Amino acid sequence: MSTDNHNNKDSTTSENEASAKPKSKKIKIILITLLALVLAVGGGLGFLLYKKNHKTETPPNKQEEVLKQPIKTINLDKFVVNLVGGDGESLGKYLQAEIALEYREAAVEEAIKTKTPHIKNEIISILSEKSAAELTTLEAKEEIKISIQDSINEIIGVSQQSDNAKEDEHNSEEHPIYVGVSDVLFTSFIIQ
Repeated sequence: MSTDNHNNKDSTTSENEASAKPKSKKIKIILITLLALVLAVGGGLGFLLYKKNHKTETPPNKQEEVLKQPIKTINLDKFVVNLVGGDGESLGKYLQAEIALEYREAAVEEAIKTKTPHIKNEIISILSEKSAAELTTLEAKEEIKISIQDSINEIIGVSQQSDNAKEDEHNSEEHPIYVGVSDVLFTSFIIQ
């Protein structure tokens, strides 16, 4: 009987070992899965918290900064130009105009003073290409103002519309101009 008893113990022990092996495999798989899940969730939360506390702030747009500055005005000399007739010939009519320029950046005033002869030449060219009839409508005056504004901004070297604008030959690297002349004002406009 003692042999049977001993055989029963061995069979019970081997049954326990056999059932313990599948249970330990299941437990290991569950533990590894839980550990991977905890690490993934923890890593994701850690990343989100890091991004929240270390936001990559983009530098403010230079144009937006400039547009917050007060408007300044610079007066140009009086312009007197001969106007062309309908056939391109001068009919003895002339335009007398006084022009003021609005701007916000300090560098614009310096650039205008430096480039004054070029600016005046361009304004005279733009105005003298017109006839008296062309200058009588508000639309024509607005077109001339836009043309003058664009020409002056080109002369003084207004940077492109982005912060990474390339410098051109008119613009100094130390004082880039982002907005330039914002408006052209006719303070006097007489056709005779």
